Amino acid sequence: MNTTSRWQVTTTIAVASLVVALWPGASAVLEFDRVAVGAGDWWRILTGHLAHFGFEHLVWDTVVFAVLGVICERRHRMATLACLGVSAVLIPAAVWLLMPEITTYRGLSGLDTALFAFLGVMMCAQSCREGRHGRTVMTGLLLLGMVLKIGWEFYTNGTIFVRGSSHLFVPVPLVHLVGAVVGLAVAVGQILPRNFMPPWLTGGQPASLKLEQN
Repeated sequence: MNTTSRWQVTTTIAVASLVVALWPGASAVLEFDRVAVGAGDWWRILTGHLAHFGFEHLVWDTVVFAVLGVICERRHRMATLACLGVSAVLIPAAVWLLMPEITTYRGLSGLDTALFAFLGVMMCAQSCREGRHGRTVMTGLLLLGMVLKIGWEFYTNGTIFVRGSSHLFVPVPLVHLVGAVVGLAVAVGQILPRNFMPPWLTGGQPASLKLEQN
């Protein structure tokens, strides 16, 4: 099935994050703010992903999201939207419950990690099924790199890519861990037989058929 002509949700989200960055005062209104959410600004739970701290933070998050999002959505549209939807809720929920010292949160990096984990596992499964062992190993190494990156962030409490903007915010490795777990879970749900997964992850088709159509 050709999905290249479809409206791309991930592209829209990437553009929205750019608009938020360019609109004066929008980031402060949309960021995840613990006090504001507690006072009833519930939209911040989701819109906080669109706000960023500085230009470098914006560029890294948005470019990675746009590239991964387009690839994932064109190959596995329903599963990609499920991955993003679950991540968008669980990431701020984890920050709210497990990191009460974090008063504000911004960024797409958690969703980036979810998409990376999802796409990596799906590509690894496909190449393994097709007997392309070199690609399987390479994809596995990329996934291992993601795990090591998150571990390094927990160990150093610092960032790897967003060096120049690190003074503007405190990195939150927990959001990357949550995103990775969600991406992995959705990918595994796609790979498992249909009997073991909810139909909204496959668009009503068996996982094996979805994989063969890619």
